[in-house]
Amino acid sequence: LKSPLTYLAILLGIAPLLITVIILVTNDNPVNANTMFSVGKWFFSLIGLLFVIKTITRDTAQGTIQLFLNQT
Repeated sequence: LKSPLTYLAILLGIAPLLITVIILVTNDNPVNANTMFSVGKWFFSLIGLLFVIKTITRDTAQGTIQLFLNQT
C-alpha cells in the first residue's frame, strides 16, 4: 500500500455506501441492508466494468492483447 492512489481508491470505494447511509439517517429513514447491498452491487459492477475496459484498452495499445487472443 505504498501508492497514494490505493488509498484514494479505498476512499472512493467506501464513499457511496457512506453517502447513502448519511442521506437515509438525515431523512430519518431506517437504513435497510437491502438498500446497502443494492448500492454496493451497482457501484462495484461499474468499477469492475471500468477496470476491464482499462485493461483491454491498455493491452490493445501495447499490442499484448493479441498474445492473449492467440492462446485460445
